Amino acid sequence: MKRSAILILADGARYDVFEELLHAGRLPNIREHIVQRGDYRRMTTVFTSTTGPAYLPFFTGCFPGTANLPGIRWFDKKAYATKAFYNPHRFRSYCGWEGFFMNRDIRPDLKTLFDLTDGPINVFGPITRGLPAGRNQRPLYKAWLMARAHGNGRYEPVDRKALKIFLKAMHGESEFRFLVLPGIDGISHNTFPRHARTIAAYEFLDRAVGEIVKKLKESRRYDSTIIGICSDHGLTQTLTHFDVPVFMEKTLNIPTLYYTNIFRINPQASAHVSGNGMIHIYFKNGNWLKPCYYEDMIQMHPNAVEEFLAKDAVDLVISKTAGGYIRVDSARGSALIKELAGAVEYRVLNGDPFGFSKLPEVMTYDLALEKTFDTDYPDAIVQTAQIFRSERCGDLLLSAKVGYDLRFKWESPEHKSSHGSLHREHMMTPFCLSHPIQKAFLRSADVFPSILNLLGKEIPDGIDGKSFVSMPAVSHVLPAVAI
Repeated sequence: MKRSAILILADGARYDVFEELLHAGRLPNIREHIVQRGDYRRMTTVFTSTTGPAYLPFFTGCFPGTANLPGIRWFDKKAYATKAFYNPHRFRSYCGWEGFFMNRDIRPDLKTLFDLTDGPINVFGPITRGLPAGRNQRPLYKAWLMARAHGNGRYEPVDRKALKIFLKAMHGESEFRFLVLPGIDGISHNTFPRHARTIAAYEFLDRAVGEIVKKLKESRRYDSTIIGICSDHGLTQTLTHFDVPVFMEKTLNIPTLYYTNIFRINPQASAHVSGNGMIHIYFKNGNWLKPCYYEDMIQMHPNAVEEFLAKDAVDLVISKTAGGYIRVDSARGSALIKELAGAVEYRVLNGDPFGFSKLPEVMTYDLALEKTFDTDYPDAIVQTAQIFRSERCGDLLLSAKVGYDLRFKWESPEHKSSHGSLHREHMMTPFCLSHPIQKAFLRSADVFPSILNLLGKEIPDGIDGKSFVSMPAVSHVLPAVAI
């Protein structure tokens, strides 16, 4: 029988909670039907570690910067300067109706798993480019369910409905099926990552695997179907809010456009938060068409970096220099990053801003991942670099400290957990696959070429991910964690 693949995205699943439940025997179906048939690994997500942009690597093999989708909210300086005030594409928030623009906004030449597989099925995933007509299951119903859950905080019904729709859609032939279960993320935002309701959502994920396996066995497709579970980001409990746009207006005296103040007259900056753990800030710099480098920002607002770093909520301040480097500042120090041909340069100036031990000044992308994988900022060097590939990336980026977020006044309901930052607790995720994995250190962008490999498909050129199933079979190459 022809091989097929199922990928289940447990939105917001933390790697440590997943591992604890797996060890405790509370995820028996996942253990039996996925981990024991294949492998488990920890996997890094992308910056920004936020729903939407962090889905992209699974479907395109590309980082958000490569795909030109740098955040769940962003601002397009060129479009803002040249398009009429009523044009809906000058800035974006995927948290509302503008979410329907996500597929339009992705770099148009990129192919998705839906483009490259036969008869694909999507249940509740926001990326639908390449899906044949009728293969995106109940999108308007999903929008209504999510809007209701956003208002009442009850995401359990969304998970149940998603699974019911998915099980029904398993009839018939499909080479790739994708299912999103948003419960862990939604419940965590309304409670905290280890709340009893959140843990119950992990256990529902396990029951969903059991129901899917039952269907596969009934149709005699169990042995020919690869099953994977992934997550787009972790979460941390939010104890303190720091509203960056309000701070910019009231303390730094910078008229700022932001959601919901999107009709600001003559703004000098624009601020757009993602997952509430990071924010893009854009500066006018005389006119919106002119780049604003670190040097320009310091000239316009001499104390801006120091002012931000003085706030307890801000961990990292990231900008781009006129010399083509990306500058990272923190209370620990400063460093410069530049992408080279197949490698990254990392030059520490006065203490490492991430707190890394001494690293080679030039590293391949794989080496940069390996050297930072077990630190508080896994893959931070590459992830900091890639987001600036996007023309929609901010001039200045802030990454929050754990326990804090960067938006409050206009966030309803209040976020009690956040994500989006470069910190390990947001960047490290669980991944398991019912097939052996021949790679120790994984990025989420590696899933796309790996699924194509398993399905016997050609892998497109120019992507960021690398297959972890194409290497000669070996016995468990240095697993990141033993399960």
